[in-house]
Amino acid sequence: MAAYLPPFLGPGIGVTCLLSSLNQEACMTSYSRFYKLTALYRRLDDAVRSEGRRRGADAFRLLRLKSLKLAVKRRLAVQMQPAPAR
Repeated sequence: MAAYLPPFLGPGIGVTCLLSSLNQEACMTSYSRFYKLTALYRRLDDAVRSEGRRRGADAFRLLRLKSLKLAVKRRLAVQMQPAPAR
């Protein structure tokens, strides 16, 4: 087994994946999904902040953004859980 660090995480992040040559694609898919969810969470957070600051903010849009943000947060939490032992 070798340690593999995807390029978009960069050095110093502390996230490594121990893999064999057989499950390298599965780990990259997992990291790619994690990265996309994190980017979406950031965009939703920015949208919630800007909508909250806006004069005459739409309460329903704000509610929808917050619920989407919570859904992404839950998916990220599931993603962070270790895989069950076999």
